[in-house]
Amino acid sequence: MKRIMNIWIIGLFLLLNLGGCSSKKAEKNIVNFTRDDFKEQVILSNPELITLDDSTLNDPAAFYLMHDSIIIVQNQPHCDHLIELFSLDSRKIVTQFASKGNGPGEFNTCYCYVPNSNDSVFYLKDDGAYSYITVDLNSTLHSKKLVVKNRFQYNPELHYYVEICPIDDSHYIGYHMWYLNDSTYNNNVTALKKYTVNENIEESNTMEAAMSKYKYFVASVNDVHLFMNQTRNAFWMADAHKDKIEIYDESLNLVKTLIGPDNYNFKYSLPPSNSPIPFVGFEGDKSYKTYSSFTITDKHVYIIYQGINGVVDDTENLKPVEVFKFDWDGNLLCNYKLDRFVYTLSVDSKEEYLYCSTFKSPKDIREFVRYKL
Repeated sequence: MKRIMNIWIIGLFLLLNLGGCSSKKAEKNIVNFTRDDFKEQVILSNPELITLDDSTLNDPAAFYLMHDSIIIVQNQPHCDHLIELFSLDSRKIVTQFASKGNGPGEFNTCYCYVPNSNDSVFYLKDDGAYSYITVDLNSTLHSKKLVVKNRFQYNPELHYYVEICPIDDSHYIGYHMWYLNDSTYNNNVTALKKYTVNENIEESNTMEAAMSKYKYFVASVNDVHLFMNQTRNAFWMADAHKDKIEIYDESLNLVKTLIGPDNYNFKYSLPPSNSPIPFVGFEGDKSYKTYSSFTITDKHVYIIYQGINGVVDDTENLKPVEVFKFDWDGNLLCNYKLDRFVYTLSVDSKEEYLYCSTFKSPKDIREFVRYKL
């Protein structure tokens, strides 16, 4: 009996020590930072305006650069063609596609994602059809029409604002629209999950069914930005409302958390609503905006930081943003302080120029500019 008791005590001692080690390891991998922790602080101002051929340009919503030579234009939803490609050298149109409509090859909605400006592919997302498309850029340029490398129907429960990360031809990582890390307004789902391409999507996963399955609608306060480095098998999840970035490994184990530079602290509430499901908002109807658009290279991450912390959102007076530069280990390299509001990023292959979409207010024409880094 004494021997059994000794074994039990030893086991308990080892368990407590292992738990302590795990706790210390988790604490060690949480990095709280301020702006002073960046190795460099750089002010970027007076960018060059890139003007495209007005005779063919429609009504742009956003711009991206690829291969140092091709400008991808995502047009406003009312345009006949939702995507156009222009030459950076000539500023003239190369081709247009993604026509608006419900027929074969047409799009209800079309959002463009260009995670890496130097990659050979970019992505189109049609929320109306839950369709995610990998576009082969070189083949599209050669044929002057859309060349699809891969297409799949994604799970309808994924967040409509959040990027999808294809990891191979058969799987992708997605972010659950109904996830919220809050003890009160919790729908009991996990944030990230590995999904199988073209898996059978049950009727229970549609939006209508989800509205009756979950207790709270949280999509207006829980969006993030999701991107990956396939070479390093690293997944980044940058919160759009908290100043927090989480870094995961290929098995979606959390390996590092970056918190800063403003230490956001807010509460959720349930504003009055006629919706059949309670809508979760921020207490006091205030606005909290942190990480926004990003662009990546094999070595670096550039991501917009808005710094809207507990104020009433003023879209008519958009404040200048910062762009944080990290390496893929999460080390803080540079804080670029821009002279205006921008909402998309691209970088050239030598990382000498930062390309951005910008406007002064939502009523203004969108412009494409570049800063010398």
